[in-house]
Amino acid sequence: MASPDLGPLKLGEILDRMFVIYRRNFLLLFGISGIPHLCLLLIVLIAIFSGTFSALNSQQSPSPDAFGRVITAFFAFAFLLLLAGLASWLAATAAIWQIQMGGKPMIRRVYRVARHRMGAALLAAIVAGAALFVGYIFLVIPAVFVALELSLTMEAIVCEGEGAFAAMSRSRKLVSGYRGKVFVAWLVCTGVSTAMSYLVIIPPLIAMPFIMQTGAIPSWFIAILVVAYFLALTVPAPLLAIALCLIYYDARVRKEGFDLQRLLDELPPGSAGATPEIAVS
Repeated sequence: MASPDLGPLKLGEILDRMFVIYRRNFLLLFGISGIPHLCLLLIVLIAIFSGTFSALNSQQSPSPDAFGRVITAFFAFAFLLLLAGLASWLAATAAIWQIQMGGKPMIRRVYRVARHRMGAALLAAIVAGAALFVGYIFLVIPAVFVALELSLTMEAIVCEGEGAFAAMSRSRKLVSGYRGKVFVAWLVCTGVSTAMSYLVIIPPLIAMPFIMQTGAIPSWFIAILVVAYFLALTVPAPLLAIALCLIYYDARVRKEGFDLQRLLDELPPGSAGATPEIAVS
């Protein structure tokens, strides 16, 4: 298959292509990003309608046992949310990389990649989280620097099969000289994602004071809030993954001639020793 995306990309081209990929593959990427969170959504909805949180939603003070169960469930859910977020990000990155390479990703295959890369991704996420925490201790700027340095770690894990520490080192190498591009892309994606999330989450939040006038919040309205949060989380989720994957591709093109390597790989058998002609405008 011919490669339509050879050559380095400017920041504007990266952002434009990000929206094109998102729009053309919305249902696929939304489905990929949403599968792990959908499983958690079902668990939460079952817990809501089974009365698991009724003790905290009542007017009476919850018993210590009930409060302890809720706290335990909260930390368990937080860990599951981390795993779901990692699985979603890895699978989405695998799909975006295949799209960028001119392929047609399949949900089962990208989640197979995510499953194989989960161990390295989890270790990298823990180490990166600790580094970010240390960075925040020394004010926000060091934390931002750490986040930029490690921003392409998951791309290296998915696209190159690197281990956690090798991928973090690889990210630092690729990001060097491109921190400004990564930062601007992050700002754009954050702004667009925030706006999209607010469009989903604000209507039920506006309705909440009227619902609370009757006393305790009914289970059905809590379920609506949870579903709204699920949509606010998953609808804009692929945007940053697309942008970072494109920046990862662009960095490899600029620093390693990755586009020329792709061109060589696509030469027909028997012509590997030939020098491809490069058009000069």
